[in-house]
Amino acid sequence: MTKVYKFVSVNQDAVLFQLVTLLNVTVFSQLFTTMLEILLSPGSLSWGRGLLCIFSAFVVGLSGVVPLLFLPLDSICSKKDVISLNRWLSYATGSLLGEVFIHLLPESWINSKCDIDAFQIPGLWILGGLLLFFIIEKLCIHDSTEKEVEGYLNLAANVIDNFTHGVAIAGSYLVSLRLGILTTTCILVHEVPHEMADFVILLRSGFSRWEAAKAQLATASGSTLGAILTLCANASVTGCTTKWILPFTAGGFLYIALVSLLPDILKELSFKESIIHLSLMFFGLTSMAVVSYAMD
Repeated sequence: MTKVYKFVSVNQDAVLFQLVTLLNVTVFSQLFTTMLEILLSPGSLSWGRGLLCIFSAFVVGLSGVVPLLFLPLDSICSKKDVISLNRWLSYATGSLLGEVFIHLLPESWINSKCDIDAFQIPGLWILGGLLLFFIIEKLCIHDSTEKEVEGYLNLAANVIDNFTHGVAIAGSYLVSLRLGILTTTCILVHEVPHEMADFVILLRSGFSRWEAAKAQLATASGSTLGAILTLCANASVTGCTTKWILPFTAGGFLYIALVSLLPDILKELSFKESIIHLSLMFFGLTSMAVVSYAMD
């Protein structure tokens, strides 16, 4: 195996982690004060749901260290690990599609007026979500062969991805407790296998397991920041959650499911594995439907 050389020294990694941590603490202290004022104001989101929203975003961020529990100590990923990961991705694809067509879009349309314009606006926001995720992915694609650079670019993309997750979670909780829990569950389901892949990229980039875990924790703050900022915005604008946040999130989820996840699943040539993938996708759809009806 070709030896992987580190792009930066361990000391530089430590300094970078400390700077990110200091920035997060400063931003969190200011946003937390604003959030308390909002939660205490009349007609605002209840304390319980607001704190549950932030806790959900924090848990989603922590999913970045889940790979530590599953990945082998020395190897990157065996063939068996890759098969297991692809099965996870199949279930994640089904759950994302279920979240979009069973929860997000119905919740958005049911609150719309009964005229053609009211249905066109969510459609435009769905396209907006698709296009934004496409632009973000194109900006993150690079032709560099340096694995170390790939690791740091992947971390930057993770911060943006986690931030959008926080916005989606908070936007869902602003609509209803049921939708918030469902959205959090769906994000966790698709995020765990993706974090496995992200962790592998960091290991290939020269990070040790502990350095990769610290880097993932640093990027995890993005989801909490996204949730808090969305709660703060709700102080002045509440109705926008069903007008643009839900369809916008649906567009982003559609992009992840159909563009990021499904192509990897379609590469499977084994008939047996293809049947398993199809079954898991159906199971993902079914699980979202069952959870939705159970919480009605």
